[in-house]
Amino acid sequence: MANCGACHGPDAPVAGSGGIRFIGDLDALVAAGLIVPLSSAASPIVRVMRDGSMPPPSAGRFPVTNADLQIVVEYIDNPRFWPEASPPALVDAGSETPVVDAGTLVDAGGGG
Repeated sequence: MANCGACHGPDAPVAGSGGIRFIGDLDALVAAGLIVPLSSAASPIVRVMRDGSMPPPSAGRFPVTNADLQIVVEYIDNPRFWPEASPPALVDAGSETPVVDAGTLVDAGGGG
């Protein structure tokens, strides 16, 4: 909130906020699709911080540090903070091999 609230907090002017004036409201961020619980990789809020488009260079603010980004990523990915959320489904990128849970043992040697 400290870094983003100046432009996206409840007291921020509407102009320049992109319509997002609820950066401190996790429920609103989830409802708006900006945070995907348990999936920082699918969360647009992480994507714009990672690619440097937030804060925009024209805002005259410092870019998000890797340490701050890591805090946000770890929060979003931590099931302790989202006890009622289910992890998003894995998406098969079109391979002929189905997506396999990392805990599944596959016998590739043909023997037992």
